[in-house]
This record gives sequence, structure tokens and C-alpha cells, in this order.
Amino acid sequence: MAGVLRAMGVVSRRERWGLTWRGWLLLAAVAALSAALVVSRIHDFLAVTSVVDSPVVVVEGWVPPAILRDVASRYVGKPGMILYCTGGPSDEAFDSSLAEDTCAAEAARILRGYGIPDERLVVVPTFESQRDRTYASAVALRDWFRDQKRVVAALNVVTEGPHSRRSRLMFEEAFGPQVAVGIVAIPDPDYESARWWKYSEGVKAVISEAAAYVYARLLFEPVDDPAVGGAVVTAD
Repeated sequence: MAGVLRAMGVVSRRERWGLTWRGWLLLAAVAALSAALVVSRIHDFLAVTSVVDSPVVVVEGWVPPAILRDVASRYVGKPGMILYCTGGPSDEAFDSSLAEDTCAAEAARILRGYGIPDERLVVVPTFESQRDRTYASAVALRDWFRDQKRVVAALNVVTEGPHSRRSRLMFEEAFGPQVAVGIVAIPDPDYESARWWKYSEGVKAVISEAAAYVYARLLFEPVDDPAVGGAVVTAD
């Protein structure tokens, strides 16, 4: 029957290549090596630090106090640096419209307690978004500079570990190509960065931030037109 079908041109017989047990073993080894490489490199990829020359330092206010203590230690001895604290309402006051109930204000209070003087702290809260909050905070700061008739040519964003690459991307989207955006990743003291996969805090941070960065890079669509950049200015 098969011969008749072949003669009629209905079916054909073709040679098929397949993996031997050695081939499967090699494939498994390559997959394991690739996974190990990703695991060993992904934290460093997400927790990027790349500083630009600017007196404008943006502190993401939602970071925990331990991170803010590190921030204060880095900038307390640099009087030319102005720290702009950003962020929306805290989890405890999520429906508040008061600036003092925001992560931005709380971060400023904590930094003040660690020795940063009032004249070097500027609170720039946001209340307009419960999603894409990093971008909303960046837009709020951009608009604050514009309302104050102050423009920046460069700024540095300080944030927590693996959140840093996404933060830089969101600030670049908000401020546009005229403004150079630097980033400073402060290590999370709750886990060892070099072995993040051995800590539940590290696993949660890296997996969630990796997924969020993919979303930000591939699916996020900014809704604001970037402000025009200019000369660097500092707070009075």
C-alpha cells in the first residue's frame, strides 16, 4: 500500500536526523552553562552604576532606611550636592494627598537625621500614578524643574541595587536625550549581591526587577513629551 501511495505522489519518505544520547548530553550541558552564566551575571547587569558629573542627586524615596543611611554617608561630605527626594504616598497613606505622607518626604526626614542639612534637601512628591511609579516620579521632578524655571544638563539617580537599570531608563524617558542621566546602585544589605540566589530577598529582587525591566524596555510607552534640557543648576 505504501508503495502505491508513493507511486501516486501522495506520500514520501524522508530521512530524519535526531540527537543521540551524547547529543542530548551536550545540549543539557550547554543549557546548564548558559543558565549558570545568566545567574552569575544578571544581578550586575541590573545593578548598574554609571555616574555623570552633576550636583543634582535624585534619591528614590521608597528605598529602605538602610539604603538611605548609605546615601547619606556618600553625600554628607559633599556640600555642593543637592538631594532631590522623589516618590508618592507611602503604603500606610496610599490615599493621602499630603506631601508629608509621601515616600519623598519620609526619605528627606531620614536623610536629615543622618546629617544632610535642610538646605541640601528638596522634596518633590508625586500623587498622579499608582503604576509606572518610577516614571511618574521622574516626570514630577522634570516638571518641578520646569515650574521653577530651572533646567538640568545632567543628574544622578540613587536607588536600590537591581532597580537601578530600570530607574535610569525611566528617567531617560522622562527627561529626554538632552539630559545625561547617571545612576548609582546602592547594595541591599539584606543579601550578598555576588550570591543573590542563596537569599530569598535576593531571588525576589532579581526576578521581579528582571521582569520589570523587560516590560519597561519592550512594552512601556511614555505619555509625556520630554522637557528641553539646558545648563546645570542647583537649589538655592
